[in-house]
This record gives sequence, C-alpha cells and structure tokens, in this order.
Amino acid sequence: MPAPRKWLDVEKNCISVDYRQGLGLKEIAKKNKTSYHTIKKILNELNIDSSRKKIPHYAHAEAAAKLGKVVLQGLYKGAATKTIYRCLAHYQIHESLPSNILNGHGLKCCHLATTKARAESQRLNTKREYDGKLKSIGRLQRDEEYIDDSTPIWHKCLRHGKRARTTPNHALKGRGIYCCQFEGFRSDAQKRNKNAANSFRARLREKTDRGLWHSGDYIDSRTKINFFCINHEEVHPALPNDVLGGKGLKCCKREAVRKVGRQTGPLNSASFDNVWRALLGVLERTGPAELYLYASPQHGYFKYGISKRRKARAQQGGYGEQLMEPRFYPMRDDAVLVEQAFKFGWGIEPPDCLKSWPGCTELTCLHPNEFIDIVMELEQFLLDEGRWGFAEKYCDPRQLLRA
Repeated sequence: MPAPRKWLDVEKNCISVDYRQGLGLKEIAKKNKTSYHTIKKILNELNIDSSRKKIPHYAHAEAAAKLGKVVLQGLYKGAATKTIYRCLAHYQIHESLPSNILNGHGLKCCHLATTKARAESQRLNTKREYDGKLKSIGRLQRDEEYIDDSTPIWHKCLRHGKRARTTPNHALKGRGIYCCQFEGFRSDAQKRNKNAANSFRARLREKTDRGLWHSGDYIDSRTKINFFCINHEEVHPALPNDVLGGKGLKCCKREAVRKVGRQTGPLNSASFDNVWRALLGVLERTGPAELYLYASPQHGYFKYGISKRRKARAQQGGYGEQLMEPRFYPMRDDAVLVEQAFKFGWGIEPPDCLKSWPGCTELTCLHPNEFIDIVMELEQFLLDEGRWGFAEKYCDPRQLLRA
C-alpha cells in the first residue's frame, strides 16, 4: 500500500487561498490531484471551517480582477451560483459561474470570438488552397473574396479575359466559364467545315438527280455556289447543304409553286416559334419582340422568353420579379433565333416542382448578369454570321434540316 502523501506548508497555504477566493472543494481537489476528503482534512488542520463556506463579495471580486479578464458586476452568492461579469476584452456583460471565472474561463463573448477566429482562419486556409488549385489548372483566376465552395463569386478567364460568376466547385472542374463554351462552339464549327469541305465533292457525285456543280469554290455550308439544274437546264446559286439534302433549285421551287398554287412553306405546328420557321420567314407572329428574364416560383430558377406584350405575359404566367432590362428586336425572327440558340446551348430540364408550371420550357439557373452577357454575345454573332450561319453554329441542327 503506498505511503500517504506529505503536504508541504506552501501547498496547504495555496489550498487555503483557493478556498477563501471561492473555489469549491471539488475544484480544489481536482486542481491538486487528490480527493475531496483530503482537502477537507487539510482545511480542518488549518482551522478553516469547510462545512460553512462564506466568501465575502469583495474577496471574490478581487480574485476575479487579478485574472485580468473580467470584472464582477453582480452580487456574489457562492461558487455554484451564476452572477454577472463584464468582459474587459469585448465590453459585454454576461452571466457565468464564479468557479469557471476563477479557473480562467472567459464569458460567452470570448467563446464566440474564439469560434469566429477559428472559422476565419479555416476560411483563409481554404482560400489559399483554392487559389493554388486554380493556378495549377490555369484557366480561371478568382476575382472576388472567397466565401465557400458553393457560393458563386466572380472569376476571370485567363484565356479570354472575360468575367463571370461561378461556384468554386464548378471552377475546379476545369471547364472555364461561358466564353470557354463559345470557344468550344467555334472549334466544333471549324472541324465541321473542314470535314464538309473534304467530303462535299464526293457526296455531290452521288446527288446527280437534281443538280450538278457548275461554278464557284466550296467555302462552307453557308456560302452559296452555282449549280446546274438537270431538269430545267438552268443555273442558280444555292447552299451546298440544300443540294446535298435533295432540295431543288429556284427553278424547281417555281415549278412547285405553279403546281400547288401557293407559296411553299411549313405545313404544321404554325403556332410555335422555332428556328426553321424564322429562317424561312414564315413565323405566325411577326413584328417587334422583346427578350425578357423574370424570377420563377422556385428560388434559383429564372424564366426567359420572347413576347410582344411582355407585361401581360408576365402577369398571365405568374412570373416573379423582372431581373433585367428587356432586349428589343425590331424583327421577331432575330428574337426567336437568339432565344432558341440560348435554349440549345444552355437550356436545362425543369425541376419536379415546376414541371406543371406554364413557363417550365424556358428556364435557366444562370445569374442575370451572366445571362445578359451570353445574350449580347449571341446577338453579336447573329450580326456577324447572318441568320443561316448563326443557326448552323448555335442552334439545333435538326431545325436546319427541316428548313
């Protein structure tokens, strides 16, 4: 059996001081790594009544003030009864146990400040790691303060110099932003044109029932060249894809008009705005139109579309807040092409909660600023390429086949 511990006078005096300052017997025993009864025995040896503990208010106030963290503001009623203290670091008043104060613990404000400092330190470390990953990918650069991995912030494209909002999670996938998508469109278009140029003459030899190549070099599918019509022995310019698709020349259409007795055009789905009707100039509704963007009933989803009476459409459809100044088009054909190009390139499936909503077919999750940037880019491409060239690059190819 181990020999009992011998207590020095200095240790006994420290126990006495702790007890007079308001520390409980259990706290003193834990501090000195001994038992509750041993502390009580030592106090009895020092002629200190451990059964009736009454620490003066001023004694506890002095003991708390010596620690330099708080000042006693309330009335001291014992070590196990909460009272009010004022924090010297944050100038706030909170309740706390006197025993916790004497053990060096702070108030509620101190714990909150420590938690915030720890969270901020973690955020800064995450930001540094994120910037390092972006640098290793080499496509984007953070252009706004980092918040978290799922909150969209501004990024700058290092290849094209454009700015857009995207989430860090998406940026780390290495796909870039909307300008990089346009670059992909251009690259795909160049590959298609090159393949078309190599196969044009070979495929044209198989299409000898309607027309033969007469003059002009093949540049791309948007550039007309002259063809000789076998049936009518006339030469007319036409698009290469039209001839390869089996369509007749101008003289063939003129003969068909005489037979049918009316202008050729679409025969069904007259009530819908689509690409092939816009290209042929046979939309049911004509005149000016506006492209709009409104909030939908579901947070994070936005409704876009075109209309001649935008406000009435928004009221009837139950749209939310208007999110951008409408884009005006003098001709509805151009508005349809821009809208359908956006839908083909950036359209999304509606969530389950919006599938029964009338405007569920034209939804986007893009930020309004990013939506406007893409629309303006499409408008510029439409101006540069023309309607047919624009549709071939950015619209559904099935619509061109129909046209």
